[in-house]
Amino acid sequence: MGFMKRVTVPGDAHTYGLHAGIKKYALLDTGFVMNNAGTYVMTRALEPEKGLANSIKLKVMVSEDLQGFKIKTLNASGNAALDIFKKGDPAVIELYEYYLADLVDHAILAR
Repeated sequence: MGFMKRVTVPGDAHTYGLHAGIKKYALLDTGFVMNNAGTYVMTRALEPEKGLANSIKLKVMVSEDLQGFKIKTLNASGNAALDIFKKGDPAVIELYEYYLADLVDHAILAR
């Protein structure tokens, strides 16, 4: 799956796009790191009491040219997409919404 202009996470009522004024330094300031392919990647634990290695994860990736992105919720091993809204854990959903609202507040994403 390539980078998209607009993304809807399964189960989420919101659709996200990249903010028109997105800047590379804003990505780095909010915890994104650049991988070897030049993609900016942020991974957050949605079950922090379990640690990142054993937790459901939120992964946001932004292309190097800042023209496309991906949002995924992944299982603990990070190899399969997971619908956190089906699972229905309110703490996981609240943390997911917090992280995405923070990215909206920092002019990285737009709803």
